[in-house]
Amino acid sequence: VGSEMCIRDSVKAMPPGHRPMVVSSIRDILQPKSEKRDLATARLVQDYFDLVLVHGDGRFATLDETFSAAHLISDKTIYTGMVAPDDAAPAVADKYDVIVSAGGGAVGENLLRASLAARELTSLNTARWLLVTGPNLPDEAVSRLRSEASGNVEIVRFRPDLSALLRQARVSVSQAGYNTVADVLRAQCACVLVPFAAHGEQEQTIRATRLEAAGLAVCIPAHDLLPASMAGAIDYACRQERDYPANLLLDGAVDSLGMLKLVAFIERCKQVSHCTDHQVCVVNHAARHIDQDDERASLCRQAKDRKLYPVFNRHGFRLRLRCWQWIRNRNTGNLQLQSRQLFPFLADIF
Repeated sequence: VGSEMCIRDSVKAMPPGHRPMVVSSIRDILQPKSEKRDLATARLVQDYFDLVLVHGDGRFATLDETFSAAHLISDKTIYTGMVAPDDAAPAVADKYDVIVSAGGGAVGENLLRASLAARELTSLNTARWLLVTGPNLPDEAVSRLRSEASGNVEIVRFRPDLSALLRQARVSVSQAGYNTVADVLRAQCACVLVPFAAHGEQEQTIRATRLEAAGLAVCIPAHDLLPASMAGAIDYACRQERDYPANLLLDGAVDSLGMLKLVAFIERCKQVSHCTDHQVCVVNHAARHIDQDDERASLCRQAKDRKLYPVFNRHGFRLRLRCWQWIRNRNTGNLQLQSRQLFPFLADIF
């Protein structure tokens, strides 16, 4: 901890133009802590961090729901969308109807065994099943599962193409960790979630119940994990009509890069000139490129009408983030004002 503080103090003491941007990257749903702990964290962010990237869609979960001091760092907070697998990943030759995955596997044996025992009770008892145990499930537990498996059941420790397999599956069974849920949301397959809730953990339960309320998942509490309840949940999930939001933000990796590039660009503008007119010229230059697309041109004009662009130089970091949020929150449907469209022409400005 002492060395980390020394590094942060050293960075903070650097002169303008030489100081690197300090960014924190967090999940959308946190394990709730005490108000005292949250307040201390918020003060640390206020003193040392330039930006907090929340890897989630703010319409699904907001930071203040699990972090009581979120209002103290709202000027430095931006929602990037969930970091999900690339939508363009190729299909794979293997196809499984039911995929049961246990994350790292350290606490997944009960989930795997209940799913395996439920197989004969489901309408998918003759379908192909894949159990992914995770690398941390003990060898003896893997041996027990393999001795109990029969028929079209394959048991492996790891599949590097799991996200691609999920896109071809009928149903996914898993816990409710961030990465697994991101995979399922990208795949848009039916899913049964059994959130890890031991030792006071709440994060996965919050995520799973939120998805269930949206009609996108069936949730089984860990204390109700029995073969019969699992079988019923799997069959119900397969029949469930799911209405995935068309504009659910799942490109958090790309958009995080875009956000960092935008902030770096703005900071460079400040260093090149302190004249607001210079910033307006930069925006006009961008607008000429955006004018090639009517919808993006309209968005750009609206932003200028709201006088958001001049905040690049005059009104500080808080409003510059608001400018980005205003643009990002309107990036829906085919209105693709993302980094892959926005930044190529910015690279040519200087």
